[in-house]
Amino acid sequence: MFTLTDSDNRTLTAWDGSAMTPLMAAPAGTYYWSPDGNLALVSSPYGAGMINVDVMLHPLTDPNAASIALVGGAGTVDSVSWSHDERLTFSSDVDGTYAVYVWDGTDLMPVEPDLSYYKSPAWSADNRLAFISDRDGASFDIYIWDGTTTTRLLDL
Repeated sequence: MFTLTDSDNRTLTAWDGSAMTPLMAAPAGTYYWSPDGNLALVSSPYGAGMINVDVMLHPLTDPNAASIALVGGAGTVDSVSWSHDERLTFSSDVDGTYAVYVWDGTDLMPVEPDLSYYKSPAWSADNRLAFISDRDGASFDIYIWDGTTTTRLLDL
């Protein structure tokens, strides 16, 4: 499954292997499909420096699917990925501190709300989240988050 925008970048369209389906009016952006058919959209609708992360739940099976705004503001978003159990993660500095966020379908939360720099989250096959951080302020380390506890794995 992949997504396209029309030539004037105003309509998000999905190809499911047999048909093109218009999903929503949207600015050009980057799209991430979950294993279960949810769609995350990272776009910059207001120009340089502004970013939005929106999610559309099951857009190909629900004709009334609407996007849910997860985050928006000045800054960047990267390392967007879906877990096997349908949680979305990304790193962003839209709130002023670079953090890794997890959206569980209801709530958006930072993995570790402190002053450290968090980046590059990636899900494992068993739904643990790995990311890098400079908690000591000097060097980056790899950490694993199991949904409750964060464990330092190794020095980089």
